[in-house]
Amino acid sequence: MCVEMVFVDAQGTKIQGSIRKDIIRMKKLVMEEGHAYEISRVMVVPNEGPDRPTHHAFRLVFDIHSKVVLHERYPLLSLGLSLLATVDVTRIKNERPYETKFLVDKVGMLTSVSSERQYLKENKEINVGKTECVLHGTYVDQLNQYLKKNGTLTPIIVIQFAHVSTTT
Repeated sequence: MCVEMVFVDAQGTKIQGSIRKDIIRMKKLVMEEGHAYEISRVMVVPNEGPDRPTHHAFRLVFDIHSKVVLHERYPLLSLGLSLLATVDVTRIKNERPYETKFLVDKVGMLTSVSSERQYLKENKEINVGKTECVLHGTYVDQLNQYLKKNGTLTPIIVIQFAHVSTTT
Protein backbone atom coordinates (compact mmCIF):
# COMPACT_ATOMS: atom_id res chain seq x y z
CA MET A 1 0.00 0.00 0.00
CA CYS A 2 1.24 3.44 -0.95
CA VAL A 3 0.39 7.01 -0.16
CA GLU A 4 0.03 8.92 -3.42
CA MET A 5 0.52 12.68 -3.59
CA VAL A 6 1.12 15.50 -6.03
CA PHE A 7 4.08 17.85 -5.58
CA VAL A 8 4.22 21.36 -7.05
CA ASP A 9 7.58 23.03 -7.69
CA ALA A 10 8.38 26.77 -7.67
CA GLN A 11 7.39 27.06 -11.35
CA GLY A 12 3.98 25.43 -10.73
CA THR A 13 4.90 22.13 -12.39
CA LYS A 14 3.14 19.13 -10.84
CA ILE A 15 4.60 15.67 -10.42
CA GLN A 16 3.18 12.58 -8.74
CA GLY A 17 4.95 10.99 -5.78
CA SER A 18 4.50 7.62 -4.08
CA ILE A 19 5.65 6.47 -0.65
CA ARG A 20 4.99 2.99 0.71
CA LYS A 21 3.22 3.09 4.08
CA ASP A 22 5.87 0.92 5.72
CA ILE A 23 8.53 3.53 4.81
CA ILE A 24 6.37 6.30 6.29
CA ARG A 25 6.16 4.34 9.55
CA MET A 26 9.89 3.41 9.61
CA LYS A 27 11.07 6.95 8.93
CA LYS A 28 8.27 8.58 10.96
CA LEU A 29 7.74 10.75 7.89
CA VAL A 30 5.21 13.56 8.18
CA MET A 31 4.52 15.87 5.26
CA GLU A 32 1.74 18.43 5.34
CA GLU A 33 -0.08 20.08 2.49
CA GLY A 34 0.89 23.70 1.93
CA HIS A 35 4.49 23.43 3.16
CA ALA A 36 7.76 23.64 1.23
CA TYR A 37 10.14 20.68 1.37
CA GLU A 38 13.56 19.84 0.00
CA ILE A 39 13.41 16.31 -1.36
CA SER A 40 16.45 14.25 -2.34
CA ARG A 41 17.44 10.66 -3.10
CA VAL A 42 14.16 9.68 -4.73
CA MET A 43 13.74 7.40 -7.70
CA VAL A 44 12.44 9.01 -10.89
CA VAL A 45 10.42 6.56 -12.97
CA PRO A 46 8.14 6.87 -16.02
CA ASN A 47 4.61 7.98 -15.17
CA GLU A 48 2.68 5.13 -16.78
CA GLY A 49 -0.58 3.34 -16.19
CA PRO A 50 -4.26 4.12 -16.35
CA ASP A 51 -4.44 6.33 -13.22
CA ARG A 52 -2.24 9.40 -13.62
CA PRO A 53 -2.94 12.37 -11.36
CA THR A 54 -0.51 14.55 -13.37
CA HIS A 55 0.45 14.77 -17.02
CA HIS A 56 4.16 14.84 -16.15
CA ALA A 57 6.20 12.22 -18.02
CA PHE A 58 7.78 11.02 -14.75
CA ARG A 59 6.83 10.41 -11.13
CA LEU A 60 8.80 10.26 -7.88
CA VAL A 61 9.11 7.09 -5.82
CA PHE A 62 10.40 7.43 -2.27
CA ASP A 63 12.41 4.63 -0.67
CA ILE A 64 14.25 4.08 2.61
CA HIS A 65 17.14 6.32 1.46
CA SER A 66 14.96 9.28 0.44
CA LYS A 67 15.36 12.50 2.41
CA VAL A 68 12.64 15.05 3.11
CA VAL A 69 13.48 18.33 4.88
CA LEU A 70 10.89 20.97 5.81
CA HIS A 71 11.80 24.52 4.74
CA GLU A 72 9.79 26.84 6.96
CA ARG A 73 11.47 29.97 5.61
CA TYR A 74 10.46 29.25 2.00
CA PRO A 75 6.76 29.98 1.54
CA LEU A 76 4.89 28.39 -1.32
CA LEU A 77 4.87 30.87 -4.17
CA SER A 78 2.44 29.00 -6.38
CA LEU A 79 -0.76 27.10 -5.86
CA GLY A 80 0.19 24.99 -8.85
CA LEU A 81 -2.95 25.74 -10.82
CA SER A 82 -2.74 24.49 -14.41
CA LEU A 83 -6.06 25.61 -15.80
CA LEU A 84 -7.39 23.78 -18.84
CA ALA A 85 -10.17 24.78 -21.20
CA THR A 86 -12.95 22.26 -21.78
CA VAL A 87 -11.66 21.70 -25.32
CA ASP A 88 -8.24 20.74 -23.87
CA VAL A 89 -9.80 18.25 -21.45
CA THR A 90 -11.70 16.69 -24.37
CA ARG A 91 -8.49 16.56 -26.44
CA ILE A 92 -6.61 14.79 -23.62
CA LYS A 93 -9.45 12.28 -23.23
CA ASN A 94 -9.33 11.55 -26.97
CA GLU A 95 -5.51 11.38 -27.19
CA ARG A 96 -5.13 9.15 -24.15
CA PRO A 97 -8.09 6.76 -24.08
CA TYR A 98 -5.99 4.24 -22.10
CA GLU A 99 -5.92 6.63 -19.15
CA THR A 100 -9.16 5.94 -17.36
CA LYS A 101 -8.62 8.63 -14.72
CA PHE A 102 -6.69 11.86 -14.60
CA LEU A 103 -6.81 15.11 -12.65
CA VAL A 104 -7.22 18.62 -14.03
CA ASP A 105 -7.66 22.14 -12.68
CA LYS A 106 -10.75 24.02 -13.85
CA VAL A 107 -12.24 27.45 -13.35
CA GLY A 108 -15.77 28.37 -14.30
CA MET A 109 -18.92 30.23 -13.44
CA LEU A 110 -21.67 28.39 -11.63
CA THR A 111 -24.67 28.46 -13.97
CA SER A 112 -27.01 25.98 -12.32
CA VAL A 113 -27.40 23.54 -9.47
CA SER A 114 -29.39 20.38 -10.02
CA SER A 115 -29.63 16.71 -9.31
CA GLU A 116 -27.71 14.16 -11.39
CA ARG A 117 -28.59 14.12 -15.09
CA GLN A 118 -27.29 12.93 -18.41
CA TYR A 119 -27.49 14.44 -21.91
CA LEU A 120 -28.15 11.73 -24.48
CA LYS A 121 -28.65 11.75 -28.22
CA GLU A 122 -29.22 8.41 -29.94
CA ASN A 123 -28.12 6.67 -26.71
CA LYS A 124 -24.74 8.49 -26.71
CA GLU A 125 -23.68 11.16 -24.27
CA ILE A 126 -23.37 14.55 -25.96
CA ASN A 127 -21.29 17.63 -25.16
CA VAL A 128 -23.46 20.68 -24.60
CA GLY A 129 -20.54 23.14 -24.38
CA LYS A 130 -20.42 23.09 -20.62
CA THR A 131 -18.33 21.24 -18.10
CA GLU A 132 -20.48 19.53 -15.54
CA CYS A 133 -19.10 18.91 -12.10
CA VAL A 134 -20.36 16.53 -9.44
CA LEU A 135 -19.56 17.46 -5.86
CA HIS A 136 -19.63 14.97 -2.99
CA GLY A 137 -19.58 15.09 0.79
CA THR A 138 -18.64 18.30 2.57
CA TYR A 139 -18.11 20.13 -0.74
CA VAL A 140 -21.88 19.97 -1.33
CA ASP A 141 -22.50 21.40 2.14
CA GLN A 142 -19.96 24.20 1.59
CA LEU A 143 -21.51 25.18 -1.75
CA ASN A 144 -25.04 25.08 -0.34
CA GLN A 145 -24.02 27.28 2.60
CA TYR A 146 -22.35 29.76 0.23
CA LEU A 147 -25.40 29.89 -2.05
CA LYS A 148 -27.74 30.36 0.89
CA LYS A 149 -25.62 33.24 2.20
CA ASN A 150 -24.86 34.86 -1.19
CA GLY A 151 -27.85 33.81 -3.30
CA THR A 152 -27.84 36.76 -5.69
CA LEU A 153 -24.16 36.51 -6.61
CA THR A 154 -22.83 34.30 -9.41
CA PRO A 155 -19.91 32.39 -7.92
CA ILE A 156 -16.72 31.69 -9.82
CA ILE A 157 -15.59 28.16 -8.99
CA VAL A 158 -11.95 27.01 -9.02
CA ILE A 159 -11.41 23.28 -8.62
CA GLN A 160 -7.90 21.91 -8.27
CA PHE A 161 -7.25 18.22 -8.98
CA ALA A 162 -10.71 17.54 -10.38
CA HIS A 163 -11.07 13.89 -11.33
CA VAL A 164 -11.98 13.40 -14.99
CA SER A 165 -13.18 9.96 -15.96
CA THR A 166 -12.81 8.82 -19.57
CA THR A 167 -15.18 5.91 -19.02
CA THR A 168 -18.91 6.28 -19.45
